[in-house]
Amino acid sequence: RKEDRYQSAKELHDALQAFIESIHDRERRAAEAARLRGAADRLLAELRAAEEAEARLSREEAALRAALRPHEPEERKRPLWDVSARADAAREEVDRAFNRASAAYMAVLSIDPEDRAARAALAEMFLRRLEGAEARGDSEAAALYEGLVAQYHDGRYRAELEGQGLLRLTSEPEGATVLLSRYEERRPLLVESPPEPLGATPLEVPLPRGSYLARVAKPGFAEARCAILVGRGGVVEARVRLVPEGSIPEGFVQIPGGLTIVGGFQRDLSALPRRRVHVPEVFASRFPVTFAQYCAFLADVAREGGEAWREHEPFFGAERYVEARPDGSFVPIARLDPRTPIFAVRFASAVAYCEWLGRKLGRRVRLLREEEWERCARGADGRLYPWGNEFDWALAKGGLSRPGEPFPEPVGCCPRDESPFGVRDLAGGVRELCDAWYAEGRRVTRGGSWTNPTSLIFRADWRFHLRDLNRSTDVGFRVCFDERGA
Repeated sequence: RKEDRYQSAKELHDALQAFIESIHDRERRAAEAARLRGAADRLLAELRAAEEAEARLSREEAALRAALRPHEPEERKRPLWDVSARADAAREEVDRAFNRASAAYMAVLSIDPEDRAARAALAEMFLRRLEGAEARGDSEAAALYEGLVAQYHDGRYRAELEGQGLLRLTSEPEGATVLLSRYEERRPLLVESPPEPLGATPLEVPLPRGSYLARVAKPGFAEARCAILVGRGGVVEARVRLVPEGSIPEGFVQIPGGLTIVGGFQRDLSALPRRRVHVPEVFASRFPVTFAQYCAFLADVAREGGEAWREHEPFFGAERYVEARPDGSFVPIARLDPRTPIFAVRFASAVAYCEWLGRKLGRRVRLLREEEWERCARGADGRLYPWGNEFDWALAKGGLSRPGEPFPEPVGCCPRDESPFGVRDLAGGVRELCDAWYAEGRRVTRGGSWTNPTSLIFRADWRFHLRDLNRSTDVGFRVCFDERGA
């Protein structure tokens, strides 16, 4: 149509000139984007090298720290101090390298907002930062990087952002029914949602990322509670060994083996290094050992060896906490309820109690190891307290949980101090001796106690200690056994 044609040669010339210039402009912009992308790729390689160097130094730092005791002299600690300083510098270099690389890719996008290579590189960088923030438990940084991944991933990390994971759950024997609850935050608590049936084992189901509790049951067997943490796009393999109904001794709880987050990042807590590890199955006592239970042990020792019980008598200074009766039995002093957790005993007496109870049960009874204690308290998700991630004095027995002077109370006095597995009084009550060395001559203790006035001490990643030969009025113990000793 005539009206659609150029009306003059000049109009045709101008349109053609604009077209040619746009081609040249696109070519120039493409060349500049390619140049900047090459520089960004080199900076990304530097970032990866910095991350590898930081990881090596962090491993070296952790190994040196684990090999040293707090009392070691300065000359023994200098290598650790040197490595720690280099590790801190390496972490700062990783941050600088990240900033340089991300800025370079942003420069590419300022020229070509649709550059797929730059967008993919940024999405991967932000995803790694997101995963690191989630591993640290840094929810603010995680939210920031999750938004950045969503902005640049172009569908590549849809599964990771949606948070879908895959749970493969098996049981021994098979054919067990599974009810699944998800933990939902209702500050300060993590509360189980109403359980929903998943089917029978073995099963494979997709689940949104989050923390879950599976109840696994089969007629003729004791129900098992299995804590599960589902990550972004990951596969979780969980296996539960069901035991015959009535075979678990009274007062014990089955803790199925599985992956759990242990440790922390705060050095002033003397925490274990934060990591996700597999902790084997263990059967833990629901409560710490009480005065009533310990008195039965003393009575048996007295019957067997006369005054030998005095070696295990709970006392502190001039104050004795049990009394011998004419009939050969023992009772706590009048002001202590028999259900109060035992305290003021040495590590050797806790071991002797384990051996005595083991003979009665036909099991190899012992104290919990540190990773076992943390799994009992934290489930699979690395929560800071058995009930969730925030502290309140109403939730555990501590120095400020009641008005007036603190005083020990019977086990179970704080119902919220219960872990996903049903183990009680792990945060408060008494600090618990563990089968682990803190330093030469000092044993690890875990948890807070009835006399502690500082909330930090009640965290599940907090570690303290007691001298092997010492006693404390706020240190007791909990017992366990495992299949190897069954």
